[in-house]
Amino acid sequence: MLWVLISFLLFPLGVFAVNDVDYDITQYKIEANIQTNGDMDVCEYIKQTGSFNGYIRDIYYKSGDSTYVPTGIKNITVYDLNVSNMSKGDVFSLVDYANSGETLKYTITNNSYGPSVKMFNANSSGSKGYVLCYTLQNSVLIHNDVAELYYNFIPSGFEDLLKNVSVKVTLPSIDDSLRVWAHGALYGSVSKENSSTASYLIANIDYVNPGEVVNVRMTFDRNLVSYSTRITNDDALDSIIEEETLLADEANRERQEQRNIIIGSIVLLVVFFCLLIIIFLHISTNKIYE
Repeated sequence: MLWVLISFLLFPLGVFAVNDVDYDITQYKIEANIQTNGDMDVCEYIKQTGSFNGYIRDIYYKSGDSTYVPTGIKNITVYDLNVSNMSKGDVFSLVDYANSGETLKYTITNNSYGPSVKMFNANSSGSKGYVLCYTLQNSVLIHNDVAELYYNFIPSGFEDLLKNVSVKVTLPSIDDSLRVWAHGALYGSVSKENSSTASYLIANIDYVNPGEVVNVRMTFDRNLVSYSTRITNDDALDSIIEEETLLADEANRERQEQRNIIIGSIVLLVVFFCLLIIIFLHISTNKIYE
């Protein structure tokens, strides 16, 4: 009876923490929209599968090259995730404090690298998730010849393996001069596409390892962000293309090295199994003769 009384005092009715925390991030979708003033509206769709009390997302927007770091962040909002179609559900409540086991609540702690958002959405099995939205202020640089975005959408602070990752960054309108690059995971794809109203970058990666960074870079018509005030007064396009060409050559070299390692490992395995078969046949033949 004493134990039951203590339990009621420590854990209010309706709040039951998940003790056996064991989950995977089975899908991670990022959608960003660049505004004409150079701000970027971002929504991260995070699908979490297993048993958990919630998820902490540290938004390291101040990490990376200081030249490109956004000047601020605002409008942080969290929604429940409709896991069937990866869309927004009910809005979470911003609170000062929440207990493990609660749902549809979040807290924000400001750190030197950016805000840490702790989202409470307890689950014992199956999938639930979060849609974390915010605005990154002054994300776009305005050069003499082009506008440029260069941002770490997945910073080094993640401790989880992220599966089925996609990043989509949309311009205010269609731009045939759009150029796109992505860096990080060696085995992914990046391309530029057009909808009926706008051009966009789309990057798809099967998985991102813990601590691995994924960033994207775009150059486009500076007139699309005519209200931006982050002006460099530099001619930048030629140097950007030169830098990205070197990075692409290095990535291709690393990919080829990994392919060679995989091929070499397969050859060694084949040779090993062939030797085992030969030894087995030799032993079997000796037994027959005996």
